[in-house]
Amino acid sequence: MNKQHFYKRLSDEKARLLRDIEATRPVIDEGRVGYSTHQADDATDVFEQSKNDQVHEQLEWLLAEVEHALAKFGAGNYGACEECGKPIGDSRLEALPTARYCMEDQVKTEKRVNHT
Repeated sequence: MNKQHFYKRLSDEKARLLRDIEATRPVIDEGRVGYSTHQADDATDVFEQSKNDQVHEQLEWLLAEVEHALAKFGAGNYGACEECGKPIGDSRLEALPTARYCMEDQVKTEKRVNHT
């Protein structure tokens, strides 16, 4: 495994996410809703703000996952499954550098979550 490759990918992703989070930072403009000439304009404003808030929350979640993966580099256990400790395959890390589990344990985790 080329850990430098994954570290760079994660660092670049962190920088991108920070830029995107700043660009989607919620704008407090609630006083404006209800004061336009058309209800449709107000509805559109509310919808767009709600959509922006959801995107912002998703970006923050992704950033937390990237920071968790970067912290694993510092702890010396990046690329190890958090469940069994076995190496996570390079192809899985290439597809998802923030992967916490090997494929076997990922499937087990998803089955547990879906059955609760």
